[in-house]
Amino acid sequence: LRVDDKFYGDVWAVSWALVFPWRLLASMPDKFDAPADDYCPKWIGFMARYVLVPLATVYLIILYAFAAKILLQWELPRGQVAYLVCFFAVVGVLTKLVIFPLAVGQNRLLRLFDRIFGVALIVPVILLAVAVWVRVEAYGITEPRYLLILLDLWLLAVVLIMVFMARRIALVSLVLAVLLVGASIGPGGAEQVSITSQLSRLSSLLAENGALVDGRLRKPAEPMSFEARKRISSIAMYMTNNPRREGALYRWSENKGGLEVPTVLTAEAFTEALGFTFVSRYDSDIIEITRAVPTEGISYSGGLPLQLDLSGYDVLVRFSLFGQDREEIWQDGPQNRRYRGTFENAEGTLTVSDLDGRRVTFDLSGLKDDLLDGGPGPKGVSLAGSSGALKVRLLVDQLNASLDEDGNMVNIHANLVLLIGQEQGD
Repeated sequence: LRVDDKFYGDVWAVSWALVFPWRLLASMPDKFDAPADDYCPKWIGFMARYVLVPLATVYLIILYAFAAKILLQWELPRGQVAYLVCFFAVVGVLTKLVIFPLAVGQNRLLRLFDRIFGVALIVPVILLAVAVWVRVEAYGITEPRYLLILLDLWLLAVVLIMVFMARRIALVSLVLAVLLVGASIGPGGAEQVSITSQLSRLSSLLAENGALVDGRLRKPAEPMSFEARKRISSIAMYMTNNPRREGALYRWSENKGGLEVPTVLTAEAFTEALGFTFVSRYDSDIIEITRAVPTEGISYSGGLPLQLDLSGYDVLVRFSLFGQDREEIWQDGPQNRRYRGTFENAEGTLTVSDLDGRRVTFDLSGLKDDLLDGGPGPKGVSLAGSSGALKVRLLVDQLNASLDEDGNMVNIHANLVLLIGQEQGD
């Protein structure tokens, strides 16, 4: 019996969001006895005085110091603000709710925290709003960012309730419930808003790079920049991670006379249909190459074939060139063989050698005709060579170079893939 992994998540959500609340409410009595004046259990008072309030106060001080640092440096740390504010929201609001019946007592710390919490929450609300706005402006809305926006709206509502309706504490939970219901259904829900936002960004990117014309998907006439390929790959990954999202990509497909999108749609298949290899968000070497693209000469970014035939090879390595001499050593783990790669910039040659002295040398100028033609179709741009038992295949992912007066490639910046192996019996 094979059970879809998503089934477990659905069961967990239904159990905790529906079955558990129903069972809990069903076990409650119809009427409650009126509480005594000191109805709050002693252990809750102890936790509030000596754990929750001190912890929330210290965390609030940290947030204010963090905000001051951002103002002084005028730089927003990447991916840190949301975590800090989310944790404070949980601890702070929980503390406020817990101490509500205790704040009328004699404890000064509890009364002070109860009185200033609403006003003190203003800075974290602004901090989170700025952080989310920066990320949405750069990358659009996704479900996590939608929930952060929701959290910020709720915290803003908490501020207003604490400042203007301090004794109507039940409104805090009511507002949260209304926001969560609104985020779950309808065109304003988290999923639909996220799909619309990402689809709009993808549409703009494709149109800017000539891949979307009159609502129809097309292979661009000119190679896309690395940054454009990376952003399209990122959105494609997001859209194809959920069946309800990926259906939106088909609207540009063959039913409108556009480029055919694969029936089994993945991010890799979508980018392959557009004529380039999927770019992971972790790919960074290519960025350095893109920044060093010569103004005149060859610029190739056709990418690698979607499927590489690795049979007969022991090692697959990426080797990046930056317009200068470079050397690397690679090791084949199972066979414990070592290989050396040497690039000589002045000659434009790349040599792969093993410890037995066998050498395979590639003159990268031999790639010029293929690169100027945009590459020989789906097989990519490649060279192959051997020396005795040593055999090497070189594939070009991206290459930029200038041309000298004789038409030779110089100042080569490239992302290469090398397949290295030994013939059987050696």
